Amino acid sequence: LAVRRISHFSYRIYGHEGYLKTIRREDWHFVQIAVNTRFSRWFSEQIGEDADISFASNDFAAVKQAVCGQIGIGILPDFAVFPADRLHPVSLNSDAPPREFPAELLLVMHEDVRHSPSVRAVADYWGNVLGNG
Repeated sequence: LAVRRISHFSYRIYGHEGYLKTIRREDWHFVQIAVNTRFSRWFSEQIGEDADISFASNDFAAVKQAVCGQIGIGILPDFAVFPADRLHPVSLNSDAPPREFPAELLLVMHEDVRHSPSVRAVADYWGNVLGNG
């Protein structure tokens, strides 16, 4: 396989500003991304095994909607969060800044097809749109 690193991004734990203003830290509920990946395991470690999970989904759109709907605190990739969402990075330890889980976006293609003009055109397009060109 041929692998091209397109960009770097981070996952962070986010809460809606309304939720953060009205719910005491010790009463927080969490929105779990229900997939078995490094970032989801990291999130589980951050919140602890006794965390109160109010919602779980394997779909980031559903997780984001739950966090925006003030159901709880959840993990999202930075590129999915916009100012209009009114989401803010959350520190689970009040004495520390919010933590992040670094990640990369990779473009992977089979070596046999990577020199095909049409495959190359699509790979270059996504590299330019999603990465640094």
